[in-house]
Amino acid sequence: MKEVLLTLLSLTLSGSLLCVLVLLLRPVMGNRVPRAVSYYLWLAVLLRFLIPFGYGITLPQPPQPTQEMVRQETVLPDRQDQTHTQAAPITTPLEPATVEQPEAAQPSAPVLTLPGVLVFLWLAMAAGFFLWHIAAYARFSRRVRASLAPPTAEALALFEALDHSRRIRLAQSGQVDAPMLLGVFRPVIVLPQGGPSLPPQALAAALRHELTHARRWDICYKWLVVLVASLHWFNPLVHWMGRRIALDCELSCDQAVVRALKPEQRMAYGDMLLLLAARPGRASPWMAAPLCQEGKRLKARLLGIKGYRRPGKGAVCLALVLGLAVTCCACTVVDLEPQPRAAAGEFAPYQPLLIEYELAFLQQQPDAYPDLVSAVISPYWGQDHQIGYARRDLDGDGSEELLLGWVGNEFWNLDQGYVFAIYTLVDGQPVLAVEGWERSLYVVSEDNILCHCGSSGAGRTEWKQYRFDPSVEGFLVELDHVSVPENGEGAVAIGEGWMASGVSLPYTHFPD
Repeated sequence: MKEVLLTLLSLTLSGSLLCVLVLLLRPVMGNRVPRAVSYYLWLAVLLRFLIPFGYGITLPQPPQPTQEMVRQETVLPDRQDQTHTQAAPITTPLEPATVEQPEAAQPSAPVLTLPGVLVFLWLAMAAGFFLWHIAAYARFSRRVRASLAPPTAEALALFEALDHSRRIRLAQSGQVDAPMLLGVFRPVIVLPQGGPSLPPQALAAALRHELTHARRWDICYKWLVVLVASLHWFNPLVHWMGRRIALDCELSCDQAVVRALKPEQRMAYGDMLLLLAARPGRASPWMAAPLCQEGKRLKARLLGIKGYRRPGKGAVCLALVLGLAVTCCACTVVDLEPQPRAAAGEFAPYQPLLIEYELAFLQQQPDAYPDLVSAVISPYWGQDHQIGYARRDLDGDGSEELLLGWVGNEFWNLDQGYVFAIYTLVDGQPVLAVEGWERSLYVVSEDNILCHCGSSGAGRTEWKQYRFDPSVEGFLVELDHVSVPENGEGAVAIGEGWMASGVSLPYTHFPD
């Protein structure tokens, strides 16, 4: 559910930014560029709202202190509080360690989560918005089609002279107050029935206008706008954009009509729009294409008709440049997913491994953590673990090992930091050499000696010192060890002294 929300927010943010860009370009275009260019630029914006693919761009984020190298003491605290821990077999670094976790202790996932509720609300509103438009269109279309009558002979003759495809029907109805295109699969141009008839020149211009809608499939364009508005119903910019697209649609159709008219005929066309706007209009669904529906847009249309000029070569070149710029911008999408930082500036052999770790932490997928102990990654423990990594040449061969572990979180009484995994390079590839868990702890001393504490509870604890050597089996050579109760209480002081010899390791911590 979280991924769905992030994708939706990424689309709405990307589309909004592109919408603002198109608005900023409008003063540049002015009346020099054909209105059809403005109209079809919106198509790129609509597709950006719908398609969750493209070249990702990441918004700049403020620097976080956790991204910088910090100093952390790798020192074992007082272990007196461990007397209450459960008994478990002692593990050595050469033996794979697992933690058995009772199923009853694992918290059950909540039935309802905030992302799930938000996704459900979004889907419900989107479906309701879209179905409402479908119902309104179906009701209006059924009412109009039920009242269709054959057109007059004069209107039919003009229509046949203009339309050669024979795909579109012509009819008249008393349910409409202005010429209108209706339908996608069975398109029909409906003329108003009754009332004053239009002069032949005005009627021819009205038919050209509606035929332009039909040839450009503007009804499908309008349905696409409804789909985007339904999916992004929470974005007010989308609804404003829908009204702007409707106006640009009519302006571009007007230009297509007046292109073939003489100046006096253009005036007659404008008079016809005024005549139709003066009629008491009836509400029609947004997906229909009426010739004149809202008086608010009439002023812009009349000014467009009056100031029409044929575009020159410069306007055509400007339109191509703007179209290419908007198309390129439409191919980008704002990426809201967190990106790994380990890919940049880290030592190359361990890059893929670090990226794998970091993505696992960022996506909060414990099962995807590669080779990290279950005590650190399991949600059973209920801790907000902080994991970091460091470089250190443990064997003096000039090649750095990769150390991963806790870096300052609180777990039981362990709050200083321990090494839980050590990777080394074998034939140029990272290999897990040492692995610990919550009762199998490692620190690194000044001379690169690995100090280890393994405990099965209050009654059995042992401490060992190792030298890291990739040439031996198991990668570790034991140097010394003490244990309780075998070596008595004095072993505690020796072992804790070893663990206290851990040095500060400069590390980079994975994101929370």
